[in-house]
Amino acid sequence: MTKNYPPGFESRINLADEVPLPVPLLIQCEPSSSCNFKCHYCIHGQGDKVDNSGRMEMDTFTLLCNQINEFETPIKQFNFCGWGEPLLHRHLPEMVRIGKAYNVATNIAIVTNGLLLSSKISKSLVSAGLDSLRVSIQGLTNKRYKEVTDRNVNFTDIVDSVAQFYKIREGCELTVKFADTDITKEEEEIFHDIFDLITDRAYVEYIKPVFVSAEDTVVSRYGIKNDPTLICPQPFYMMDVGVAGNVIPCCSYFSPLGSANIHQESLKKIWNGRQMLRLRLMQLSENRKHQHAFPECRECNIPGANIGPGDDLSGNIKEIKNRIR
Repeated sequence: MTKNYPPGFESRINLADEVPLPVPLLIQCEPSSSCNFKCHYCIHGQGDKVDNSGRMEMDTFTLLCNQINEFETPIKQFNFCGWGEPLLHRHLPEMVRIGKAYNVATNIAIVTNGLLLSSKISKSLVSAGLDSLRVSIQGLTNKRYKEVTDRNVNFTDIVDSVAQFYKIREGCELTVKFADTDITKEEEEIFHDIFDLITDRAYVEYIKPVFVSAEDTVVSRYGIKNDPTLICPQPFYMMDVGVAGNVIPCCSYFSPLGSANIHQESLKKIWNGRQMLRLRLMQLSENRKHQHAFPECRECNIPGANIGPGDDLSGNIKEIKNRIR
């Protein structure tokens, strides 16, 4: 197992043996579609492509929790993340508390850039029962942060915030990942020198281009070489819920499900619905890059970047099709 995998990857199932799953393994919730960074590799650095204004209403979040409870068992992982910065939502600690009260998942995590991780917020998140905090580092100097994020950031403040959270974290696992935007070996060593002592895990995530038309990368963001990923595994194990309740069957910014929304149809019905079945069968055709039914998937390069251990579905296609129909 590479040291560059995030927490939980050591226990991932072999997806080909388990699909169809009655319950998603992962549900992501986007508290905010806004971000306080404009990283050049992210959708927020792509100008007018992005909606940068939304916050999830609390009634939408409560509806989501209720709908997750309609599944037969709790899901394994619930992440507050998405294309926005979760800490921009002023009620995020309360959302964590509600999620824990509803028992929505075995593990509730937040993925953040860490800029707003104040002492007050840190204490509130730990008190609310957060299970995991994952902080994405964009550089090791103020200058590099400016180059990557287009924002003036004091890197020392980020380090201090992480160190402070580590001291008070109680049962919350703290992970820091370094977004590899052409870092040197020396910078990687400096990163580990700084963060190995103030985190439970620190690793490098290899940034891959996903917003340009190109063939899939054959090296994942975890630094692992793969054959071209013809079948995207994400619609088989996860769902993402945006600020307005819109449902995406993956971590893409552009949804192949059109107008699917938890205010019109329950998450369970969407998960088990006809459109999801069509999407999964399309993926199993291994023709993702050349089909026309789901153009969002044709242009997407996320599968090759995100594929992890146990995610390859290509070796058992006929049996999987028979099971999911």
